[in-house]
Amino acid sequence: MKDIIKKRIVPVLCAVMLISLASCISVNLPPKDTQGETSAEEETESAAATDYGYSIVENDFIRVKDKYLNIIGRADYNGAAYMIATPSPSLIEEDGSPSAMSEFVARRNRELEERFNVKISCRTVDPVSMFDEVQASCLANDFYADTLMIPQYYLHAYIASGLLMNMNSLPFADFESGFNMESGVNAGSAISAVYAVGGWATMDPGGLPAVFFNKEYVEKTGLEDPYLLVRNGEWTWDKYFEYTAALPDLNAERDTSKEILIYSCGSKNDASSLADIIYFSEGNKFVLSGRGQYPMIAMDGQSAAHTVATARKVYSDPDRIMDPAQAQDVFASGGAMFLIDRLDTMKTIAPSDAVWGVLPVPKKSAEQEKYYSLVPPETLMFAVPANSTGAEKVSRMISALAACSLGSSVDAYVTDCMNYYLRDNNSTFSVEKICYGAVWDMAYSLAGHDTNISDCTYSAVRGVAAGDAELDQYINTYANGASAAMARLFS
Repeated sequence: MKDIIKKRIVPVLCAVMLISLASCISVNLPPKDTQGETSAEEETESAAATDYGYSIVENDFIRVKDKYLNIIGRADYNGAAYMIATPSPSLIEEDGSPSAMSEFVARRNRELEERFNVKISCRTVDPVSMFDEVQASCLANDFYADTLMIPQYYLHAYIASGLLMNMNSLPFADFESGFNMESGVNAGSAISAVYAVGGWATMDPGGLPAVFFNKEYVEKTGLEDPYLLVRNGEWTWDKYFEYTAALPDLNAERDTSKEILIYSCGSKNDASSLADIIYFSEGNKFVLSGRGQYPMIAMDGQSAAHTVATARKVYSDPDRIMDPAQAQDVFASGGAMFLIDRLDTMKTIAPSDAVWGVLPVPKKSAEQEKYYSLVPPETLMFAVPANSTGAEKVSRMISALAACSLGSSVDAYVTDCMNYYLRDNNSTFSVEKICYGAVWDMAYSLAGHDTNISDCTYSAVRGVAAGDAELDQYINTYANGASAAMARLFS
């Protein structure tokens, strides 16, 4: 039985990092005009490195932003308030902190306020209260807010209760524009209805999954530099298992020197479930959805066979930390080689003894197009109350918020991470890869409506990873009921 190392907290010497950041000079090059979920990544350019090995992340999205804003147009709404109800005000209004993210939000809002002569205001409300209040306002036909930011897992309740406007009816709505995330639109759309859209303006990158690794232990394996693997598109689950396979030899050396043995990996499951993360990392989907089609279960045992094998190998690893509550502390104390958790975990482990870095969740193979990062179900989506008035203003503002957040919101998040938490520039590159690989899935939007949906999607994947059954058993039992339940919501 391995002993848990007690965490020793050491101060973070942020001053040194901030001095180095002050001397950074970034090179801003015009981005490519592209569309789709990869557009923000393809439009980014590398910033200049400093003598300290860090770089300021200030990519130039001005040209592409201005292109989209010109399409959306200008308007004068006579100083009217534009109310956004949200459980996470930091994504919508400046929180008073000196962070790059807060400064970005303030700068974006000022630009839109001037462009449309409006005053953006924020109604902060928890998800349960928001639902109750929106329901009451719709029944009374009273104004509540121009726009809602709904947690994805709560969307089904709004749809079933008829509380949301079909955003297809909004003028100027263009859900195929490059400033929208395709999977973020699909997660709230089916047939002729678009009830919610998720994207750069609604997503907190800190919730995305990441793989933290102990640099010392990885280096001692003598295997390839994982950062180089990421850059070459070769960071795969097979490579991950090569590192964990080398752990027994490392522990054999530690055993002879009376050092405490180390674990292979831990996961606190803060970034949704580990099984879900693995499933999406290999390019899979739970539900096929989008405008013009009924939502359908996308899973089948044959296509997911490799993923099932990957998940079971991770779950059955005898050297894995089995208690999720201990995972972060053990890793921070130098007791594990890997930690799979949400990006914001770096805030917790930053002042730790372990010398760590950040990687995206591995791919299925080097041939896979990109690294995929599962958006967790608590992530917010834009929606509009069914009794909303001023459709033109709402349409322009939702589109403009998305356009002005394209790329820039990720830049602000990455810059904050680099300023305060990350320990090397290679980790900065990885964080960008994680953010631009974000994918949404409708299963989390609708699962609360009918247990068939959860039983046929994420519950199935979690059960299979634990070895409870085969995937086809879940699909054969629940798929028809799940498809029918989803179709009823959009009929």
